[in-house]
Amino acid sequence: PSRMAWLKRVRSPKLIVLLPIYNEAATLEGILRRVSRVADQMVLVDDGSRDATARILERFAAGRPGVFILGLPVNRGMAGALKAGFRFVLHLLEAGRVSEGDILAMLDADGQHRPENLPEGRRRLVKDGLDVLLTRRDFRVYPLYKVWGNRFLTWTNRLLSGFPYQDV
Repeated sequence: PSRMAWLKRVRSPKLIVLLPIYNEAATLEGILRRVSRVADQMVLVDDGSRDATARILERFAAGRPGVFILGLPVNRGMAGALKAGFRFVLHLLEAGRVSEGDILAMLDADGQHRPENLPEGRRRLVKDGLDVLLTRRDFRVYPLYKVWGNRFLTWTNRLLSGFPYQDV
């Protein structure tokens, strides 16, 4: 049997949540609490925040061995924060702290994604034997400039990749 089939029989895969964060002090504690209820491990990337984000992260991580904080000295943007987070997860894999069959989920720290949906995503990935599960947001609650910005980025990604993305 494949390694993935063996992992499914042995244990349910861990859910590792990667959360890039930039100046989210106003709502961060609530998001962290919600994510911690469903995640087995959390990789929190402070992308050079200039507000109280770093203090909130330190306080939250105290006494939680499955919570890792990466503090970037300057803001690198979403792509830079995700890249740093992916590298750290790779380090965890090489160190044996996570397994190849574990699940990595990425959420925005501003609350636009519902952490409560992650267990269903994990269930679908395992049940259907998926490698990747893409989701999309409900844009009815977003300002028009974000809707149009997302439509442009989604269209560009569809054009460049040939994949019918719905939300990038």
